Parts: sequence; structure tokens; C-alpha cells
Amino acid sequence: AIFTESIALAAVVGDRVLYADLVNNLGAIMNMRGMAERALELYAESLEIYDAQNEIRKAAYTRNNIAITFLERGQLDGAFNHFKAAGEVALQIKDASLALIVNINLADLCLRRGALADAKLHCLAAERHLVENGLRNGHLVEIKKIAGKIAVGESDIIAATNIFNEALAISREVGAKYQEAEI
Repeated sequence: AIFTESIALAAVVGDRVLYADLVNNLGAIMNMRGMAERALELYAESLEIYDAQNEIRKAAYTRNNIAITFLERGQLDGAFNHFKAAGEVALQIKDASLALIVNINLADLCLRRGALADAKLHCLAAERHLVENGLRNGHLVEIKKIAGKIAVGESDIIAATNIFNEALAISREVGAKYQEAEI
């Protein structure tokens, strides 16, 4: 109800970007609630506004959200296209945070496709960013989890065990309980 009221208020005052931000966030909420169709409608509406307002960065993050929704629905080609578009923008505007999440998402997508070499490349790119910036967080846990799955896919059980153990240690270190449970 608060989002609906806020969206209506943004429309009344004519702040198109704020309106798109609120619609986009509502899309994320709908996606978390399992309402993927509604989420995609909201993402599309916000993306149209971002593109019209030349909000390149926000449009790229929205494309990443769309891709995540497609990925969760098993629509891998659509997910790939949106991730790639978001990744290209991340490089163009030098947005390291966006590049990081896109690489993690592409690693997951490539793993699901069975493209282990491509998954490994995206994992390494994401890990390189975190290591270069001295970051040990949930993103690193996620990367290690994917890397462990890649090692399993390559039938390298010893490497997989070592990587999963490292992911487990990092998840405990940073307090990522949900990821700890997954690993």
C-alpha cells in the first residue's frame, strides 16, 4: 500500500525517475513474492522510463533484475541477453558493483547451461574484483559456492571439497547464515 501511494505521489509531482525507482523496487518485491509476471511488467515499465530519461546505470540494474527473474523461471536465453546488456553497460560506465553482480549471475547461468569454462571465467572475474578490493563478504561466498559446483561438474571432487570448505569458512566469518546453510 505504501509503494502504491508513493508511486501515485511521484506521478502527481511529475518525477519520472523517482516513479521508475519505486516501480522497479515494487517489481523486486513482487519477484520475491513469487509474482514473476507482475515483476516483469513493473521492470519493463521502469526500464522504459529509465531509457527515455537516459538513466543508463539504472536501466542496466533493471536489466539485471529482469535477467534474474528470467533465470529463476528457467528462461535462460532471455536471462543471458539481459545479463550481457547489463554487463556491457557496467564496462562502459565503469560500474564495478554492477560488473560484479553480473559476473556472479552469468557464472550461475553458465553453470546451469553446463558451460563450465564460461562459468569459471565469470567466477574468476568476480573473485578478482573482490580480492583486489580486499572484500570478504556474501558475494565471495556465492562465488566460491559456484566455483565448487563447477569443480563438481569437472569431476574434481577434491578441489570441490576444498572450495566448499573455503566458502563455509568465509560464510561463518562474515555471518552469512543462509549461505552457510546452503553450503
